[in-house]
Amino acid sequence: MQILKTLHRHQLERLAATPSNWRVLNLNLATANLMAAENPRAGRFFQSRGLSRAAIVKHSVREHEEALFDNPPAIATKLLIPLDGATFAAGAVSVMIGERAYRETVLRWLGLKIADGPTLQKPATDALILAQLEAMPTFDPYLLNAAFGGGMYGIAEDYIQDSLVEDTALRAYLLAELTPLVMMAGGAQTRVPRFVDAMFGPRLDTAARDFLGKIGIAESGWQVTVDAWKAAMRCEAGLPKLRQRMTTRAHELMALPLYGIGGDQLSGARQAREDILAIATSLLADVLEAARAFGRERRAEVAAERLDSLGAFLSDLPASVSHFMALRAMAEHILSHWEMSQRSFGQGGVPVSAVHRLHQDITRIAEHVRQAFQRQTFLRAA
Repeated sequence: MQILKTLHRHQLERLAATPSNWRVLNLNLATANLMAAENPRAGRFFQSRGLSRAAIVKHSVREHEEALFDNPPAIATKLLIPLDGATFAAGAVSVMIGERAYRETVLRWLGLKIADGPTLQKPATDALILAQLEAMPTFDPYLLNAAFGGGMYGIAEDYIQDSLVEDTALRAYLLAELTPLVMMAGGAQTRVPRFVDAMFGPRLDTAARDFLGKIGIAESGWQVTVDAWKAAMRCEAGLPKLRQRMTTRAHELMALPLYGIGGDQLSGARQAREDILAIATSLLADVLEAARAFGRERRAEVAAERLDSLGAFLSDLPASVSHFMALRAMAEHILSHWEMSQRSFGQGGVPVSAVHRLHQDITRIAEHVRQAFQRQTFLRAA
């Protein structure tokens, strides 16, 4: 547990202004925006006011942080709780779920009791929500909806709405990709923007509902199908940037000279570096192939004008998209940690110990994400 104040002020200010993404669930910004909009339907995420103003971060545990845990995880869920209960201007309490000080910290600062081991006492709602968030490998909107949609735990829908159309680049990608589909279904090209906004906006509009019915998807499956479609399209659209980041990190790592004591150490570090590149190359290939397979099948159904087959393909997405997402989550976590680690390397070279540590961390992160998706305890259906 840490109290973050003056030295971390700029970091906290940047975090407070960052919209939620795969790694950060920024309830501080979301709550402030809902209050500013005076949304009459706005509810809450947590019962606790402090938690509803928190920022929750998926954090790769660093070497110096491992002593905070009895069994340090590769990825921890970090809570940043505003000291003044509303903003990060005065600083924040920082604690990771699972560290030894966790239960004492949330009891002291939030009045929330977290059970230690089996108990007959019913856990508080906020404790259950935190356990679900901790089990999630990422905060992708699809996973948040799967765990908390439909008012689960009393969480307001406004917090977990998924919309792709506010992102200009993503909306442009959707317009380009889905124009053939709309025209195949009998719509004019001028109707494509309306279709994209209706299907991939925060709520299903009439045009989206009409299309889903037309391709044979039962009404009871509309929302879960569209949620999975949004997740797949988000992953697909982000692949060029992901590939560029992975390629850049690999080139940078290979360009930096290694230094150590003795030829054996250098040889071992070179092998560790090669292993890092092999992991990255294999993972990137798997992500790209999953995306290409999704895109190929969708485009094939559209090109053949098979509406019924397209409906069956989209209906299967909720069952198949988790594999795509697991690969993408693994790549994102590995890249995030890799980029953070590589910033600490000097231009003069990399100590062999740092290369071995990076290889160890990347291997553990990949296994952590893989196991999280296999367990899927963050899904209500699990």
